[in-house]
Amino acid sequence: MKRAVILLAAVLTLLATPGRSERIIEQVWILCDPESYVTLREGPGKSKPEFGGAGVGAEFWTDNIQKNGYLHIMEIPAEETEGWIIARNIVYDRPVEINRVMEVSAVGRVACRKWVGGKIKAWLRDGDRLTVYWASPTWAVTDRGYVMTEFLKEVEEDGDEVPGL
Repeated sequence: MKRAVILLAAVLTLLATPGRSERIIEQVWILCDPESYVTLREGPGKSKPEFGGAGVGAEFWTDNIQKNGYLHIMEIPAEETEGWIIARNIVYDRPVEINRVMEVSAVGRVACRKWVGGKIKAWLRDGDRLTVYWASPTWAVTDRGYVMTEFLKEVEEDGDEVPGL
């Protein structure tokens, strides 16, 4: 009896879940190191064949299907095909080129990560300076790694604070 109730609950959940045709289509952008690129693949996995690459700021459309840490890209410009891209380098807001020194502004420490939302690479403290290359409204690519933009402020050469991002 208990198995039947669990099975019924699972079936009802599946019926209530929106199908692929109801998925939200969104525009996304690449956020990676300026001297690097993200590989475009034929399938969701590192072992799948590569067919191109995209640098920081490249934009795509996705249906938000994720598998094995990869995001499905619906149409890849110039390639006239679909593909997969590693999700850790995707942001949902257009990044802009910054190329200036900024300062950490926080009570306590701030995580500097290996990629957007990824593993912690180092800890930064209030007043630490770093070069910000590119930033979206939520994440910045710096000379030390990826940092949330809410903890950054711009500084002038004489050290005076300037409104930041």
